[in-house]
Amino acid sequence: MGMFQKNHGKNLKVLQLLALPALAALAVIGMSQSSQAALVASDNAGNYTSSEWTGSNTAYDQGTGFQSWSISQSGTSGLFLASPSNNAGGPNSIVPPSGSNIWGVYANNGGSIQIDRSFTNAANTGVGKLDTGQTFSIALSSDGVDNSGSINNPYSIGFNLQSTGETSNYLFQMIFDGGGSDMQIYDGSGSYTLSSVPFSDLGTFSGDKGGIVANITIGSAVAGGGYNYSLAVTNATGTATYQTVSGRQTAAGAINQFQVFDSNAGSNLYFNNIAVAVPAPATVGLVLAGGIALAGMRMKRGHRNIQA
Repeated sequence: MGMFQKNHGKNLKVLQLLALPALAALAVIGMSQSSQAALVASDNAGNYTSSEWTGSNTAYDQGTGFQSWSISQSGTSGLFLASPSNNAGGPNSIVPPSGSNIWGVYANNGGSIQIDRSFTNAANTGVGKLDTGQTFSIALSSDGVDNSGSINNPYSIGFNLQSTGETSNYLFQMIFDGGGSDMQIYDGSGSYTLSSVPFSDLGTFSGDKGGIVANITIGSAVAGGGYNYSLAVTNATGTATYQTVSGRQTAAGAINQFQVFDSNAGSNLYFNNIAVAVPAPATVGLVLAGGIALAGMRMKRGHRNIQA
């Protein structure tokens, strides 16, 4: 399954949240910003200077809880540090508290760029993985996406959760295609649309570029590999929740790294404030209870079993 390959079978509607799985989704809203969540990994562009984030330079790895950056690019593409002062109409709301910098990437004229970063293990001695109850969060914004792409030659931006070393496969993907009006999710359950997330907040050529934050909380493992998860998408400041999704699963594999990508979007993708958080014990209980309850409800409705 290629990075930008899509499932063109039966389209899945966004899951209508029932009472119990809703508890799991609500529990993760704004978790990365919460004082009740202990950070186990974090980094933001305020930790870097322009000389430390340019070209294909991966020698400068700041923050905690992450391995080194790995950058793969082709054609007309690259990376840079942006700020509201030097990018007119730039993504002001994803500026980190510690500085004015924002990570930026670009790809056009057929170019593409993928930026991978693995998680560390608890002992900080090697690559680790996202564990049950942990929440990965990332802030995203954009100047826009060219709308002249195609299925075989997509113009798109987004991010993946992957297994270490996998540059073409993903376990979870959030993607915005040129010409589309909504963000799409691709996971081990199929695909769905984030129809309640204003695409102007991700960024269009004429939009407000407000920015979004995606929070993915990992639930219990499922038979055959993969994990149940809950997703909450907020505005960049965390003051409004656009959409929550629960009761789905990632594709099979251990989630060891994230990847940000820009495939010939024709403009800039911005990202910031990457983090892995562990919620308070009571919140973990809500997340797990929601996943277990949903699994039980599916079993009763005719063997559509999550196999938690």
